[in-house]
Amino acid sequence: IKQYNKFVKPAFEQYIEPTVQVADIVVPRGGENFVALDLIVQHVHSQLEKVRSGL
Repeated sequence: IKQYNKFVKPAFEQYIEPTVQVADIVVPRGGENFVALDLIVQHVHSQLEKVRSGL
């Protein structure tokens, strides 16, 4: 708990938390959220297909 309070929490508050306000998307649980990651991958693929087909 000491390490978390001394290092992790302040670093999160300084570097990570401010970026949430300007992020286009925030994925809860990050890389562990396979449903959200699959949706993002599907969206990127569909956008690439549109570009390739000239739409």
